[in-house]
Amino acid sequence: RTGALYMHREGVCRTSSSRYDPDALDDTLAHITNHCVQERGAHFSKHEPGNELFFEEFDRVLRESARMSFSENVWPQLRRIVRHVAAA
Repeated sequence: RTGALYMHREGVCRTSSSRYDPDALDDTLAHITNHCVQERGAHFSKHEPGNELFFEEFDRVLRESARMSFSENVWPQLRRIVRHVAAA
């Protein structure tokens, strides 16, 4: 193989303004976090500006609400997923 794979430590988590329900396939807002899709929703920016959290802010939310951290719990999982996809 040739090439390299780089992941930036800074990034954005796109959020949904609708509660996720795996059975509500007709609720586009619950399944697609794309900005252009979300901004059409009535509750866009209700929970966070622009329905997005930068990694640092997401870390704060995780620490306060779930007693976990982005860098210790989420980032390693993201790295494993990216490695797995890149190897496919």
